[in-house]
Amino acid sequence: MAVITFLSDFGLTDGYVGIVKGVIKGINPDAEIIDITHDIKPWAVQDAAWVLFNASRFFPAGSIHLAVVDPAVGSTQRRIAVASRDMIYVGPDSGIFSLITDDTSRAFELSNRRYFREHLSTSFHARDIFGPVAAHLSAGADPRDMGEPIEISSLNRLRAEPLTESASGLTGSIVYIDRFGNLITDIPNDRAGEDSRLTVGDTSLSLLTTYASVEVGSPLAFKGSHGFIEVALNQGSAAEVLGIGSGDRIRLEQKR
Repeated sequence: MAVITFLSDFGLTDGYVGIVKGVIKGINPDAEIIDITHDIKPWAVQDAAWVLFNASRFFPAGSIHLAVVDPAVGSTQRRIAVASRDMIYVGPDSGIFSLITDDTSRAFELSNRRYFREHLSTSFHARDIFGPVAAHLSAGADPRDMGEPIEISSLNRLRAEPLTESASGLTGSIVYIDRFGNLITDIPNDRAGEDSRLTVGDTSLSLLTTYASVEVGSPLAFKGSHGFIEVALNQGSAAEVLGIGSGDRIRLEQKR
């Protein structure tokens, strides 16, 4: 039986998460549902895409990832299932799957109402469409039965500045800020050497190994557990103290 993960911006106050899980269990009582998070900031598709990419790669092949951050719910935006990297992703074509697709991925528009709830709302597709589809997939349904195939290249993608390289170093971006205020970049760990320095705003940092390498309240850069260079503050928020946000550019250089 496939695992279903669930990621959303629903929070845990209003019962939306429980309702979706109830629908899934009603279709497949044996479904195992694992929450990734429901604390994505409302409508923050960029954050959701990063968390989904980072978390889903730690699940076994065959897992089904239900991901719903859907600012355009009820519009003509497509509802999709994506088969990628031996897993299936279900959710809106909002750009949330930007980081998990490649040229080998396959996508299908969810149009076969046999796999939906009978009565559809215009504001709760997680309950009426995405949750039921994930449940049927976990019970053995084929994603090809959900609707017509669509070109991977046609999916909505988030705009992101690419890594740029020059003789003096590598320029990247802050792609995510976690709840501790740590700044996660898009520069892979293996691009940094022992003598590398990271420039964030007006601050230049050597790469260290642990938070305790600096005094409490001091910033540091290090090779993060997610596989990308990070900036943190020992027992504080680097985002607040350094005044840096998602999308801001950073630079990795070798010491001279």
